[in-house]
Amino acid sequence: MTHSATLHSSMAAKAPVAAMSQQLDLVQALRGLAAFAVLTHHIAVSIDQWFGTGFTPPGLGLGWVGVDLFFVLSGFIMVWTTQSSGHGVRSAAAFWTRRLLRVYPPYWAAALMALGLTALIPEIVSKDSAGLLESFFLWPAEHPPFLQPGWTLIYELWFYLGFGLLMLAPRRWLGPLLAGWATAVLIVGDAFSHEANPVWHIMANPLTLNFLMGAGVALALLRWRGNLPRTALLGIVAAAALLLLGGALYVTETGWSEWTRMLACGPASAILLAGAAMLDRQGRLAPPKALITLGDWSYALYLAHQPIVYAATFLSATALGVGWVSLSVAVLGGLTLPFVAAGLLHHVIEKPAQQAGRRLARAIAP
Repeated sequence: MTHSATLHSSMAAKAPVAAMSQQLDLVQALRGLAAFAVLTHHIAVSIDQWFGTGFTPPGLGLGWVGVDLFFVLSGFIMVWTTQSSGHGVRSAAAFWTRRLLRVYPPYWAAALMALGLTALIPEIVSKDSAGLLESFFLWPAEHPPFLQPGWTLIYELWFYLGFGLLMLAPRRWLGPLLAGWATAVLIVGDAFSHEANPVWHIMANPLTLNFLMGAGVALALLRWRGNLPRTALLGIVAAAALLLLGGALYVTETGWSEWTRMLACGPASAILLAGAAMLDRQGRLAPPKALITLGDWSYALYLAHQPIVYAATFLSATALGVGWVSLSVAVLGGLTLPFVAAGLLHHVIEKPAQQAGRRLARAIAP
């Protein structure tokens, strides 16, 4: 959710494959589609809350699976974009600097917008939210931040911390270290993920395995330079997308165990990502520019959409009454207004913060 707008790779001299530089447009488009899926999920939640479940289109609520895809994408991008970053304290510090400036300024701007909206419309904020300080600094707490999508950023920050620590070691150790991290989660995760302490819950949560699956996909593609036929890759992508939707439906119908969610959605997301990345690498399929732009805006859209969607739905239902006309107004508002906010957030806050992070990172690790 919080990665650079364009995904380039530049191999180090000692990397296992030849030097290359390429833009992963399909991977970028997946980020955009994941953000849009989460938006549709919150439209469904808001319709359920203020119109009633009878008005919610079937399947619209499955968009939460975009979060799982985001987590897998995050792990992939961490490995892919640090190929030539080196290792050691300076490299880790530069990595953390880029990540913190990438995450926090847009999040704080979106959180302030959410505070303004909830001051005007208190009904759109959850009564069970973390405190202001915990919410603003994304510290693990018993309840999610008042800007609800922020709960996933807490997991992202944990992964960034762990991945940065792995960058202290030589790059050739990255694969075994990631495998060790995954093994530790598999061994102790079930016991510690139920801990009342929120920090332990985050550290041992099986959703971490989604990040690690994405990282594994990146490592595999960086080492394997073979090609598959375009038709086969398209089939892999289509089958994985169907498997992912099936997994989301299964989790929705059977309950929200985090282990069930990870098993049902993580591997399918990783296969989908692998197919898209191979198509990108081979130049086999170019997505529409609109989807690439959506990917560029994905973090801003993810941050900004939820309070706007809730406000649009609440105001439509209360001002116009519950009915199909007001529902159409609510859905139209939910599908348009978040993009206006996301565009502003992306250009005014996100891009300058990202550029500042890159400059500081270059100063730390030239």
